[in-house]
Amino acid sequence: MAIVVLVVAGSLYLLGSVTNQQLRSEAFRMAGSIRFVHGRAAINRMRYQLIFDLEQQRYSAQCSEDNPVFLTAEAERRMGARGRAQRGIGDDGPLGAEASQGRFMDCSEALLSARPLSHGVRIDRVMTVFSREAEREGEVALGFYPDGFVDRAMIWLRHGEAVMTLVVDPMTGRVHVHAEDLVVPRDFFDVETER
Repeated sequence: MAIVVLVVAGSLYLLGSVTNQQLRSEAFRMAGSIRFVHGRAAINRMRYQLIFDLEQQRYSAQCSEDNPVFLTAEAERRMGARGRAQRGIGDDGPLGAEASQGRFMDCSEALLSARPLSHGVRIDRVMTVFSREAEREGEVALGFYPDGFVDRAMIWLRHGEAVMTLVVDPMTGRVHVHAEDLVVPRDFFDVETER
């Protein structure tokens, strides 16, 4: 009986190790993709977005060659409705809804094409500055701008009971990977200091 218990315990431990390794690998692969898109946006002086498809459990990059005067969520929040009115900018953005959102298309680079997640790993939820709570379905876009700015975001990956959280720094584009299910900090929506 003791031998059976030891064999089962050892099997569960090894299975847990494999599960954690798959989750860790996927988290670092996604962090690398985010850093890569951040670099492409700065080098090509173009806007990019990484689309997280929570239904299909994959993510892909899109790029936009139109680079209108564009206010990031942080800049719009800083400026406020009164500041936009003083500058003649409507609620849809400086050049109207279509221009402020831009026309995005799939990028031609193979490294930016749709990436499915590793078997068993799933995107649990995604939080950006554009939503008041983490999205669990549909598509969520993470924006990258030519000036090196990135939308603030948190991405939770899950494999079974194990969860890892990716936190995207809006000023540097760095991705901090945490081996835990982080709670959204109270200062998530706070205005950044001027660059």
